[in-house]
Amino acid sequence: MPDTLASGQHLDDDELDPAFIKRLQQILQDVLGVESVALDDTLPDLVNRSILILNLIVAIQDDLGAAVPVEVFFDATTVRGLADLIAASRAGQETRS
Repeated sequence: MPDTLASGQHLDDDELDPAFIKRLQQILQDVLGVESVALDDTLPDLVNRSILILNLIVAIQDDLGAAVPVEVFFDATTVRGLADLIAASRAGQETRS
């Protein structure tokens, strides 16, 4: 079962796996059809249509195994924030296993 994100979970930059960040950025670029995505890009600016949010949710779940609720795109306003929430959720799942 995919990890579920919990709002308010954040990691320090040095706790984020660079390969994970690169893969998340690639998913965003592919789904949104943009050339590049920086960690501090704002999600509302990147994801300006709700159908794109749904496509991102599916792509992130399929590729990274993380269940991402729609609210995350409003709580985590940057790519860095989205990465924090996913990584923290995944770390929480690993410690519970």
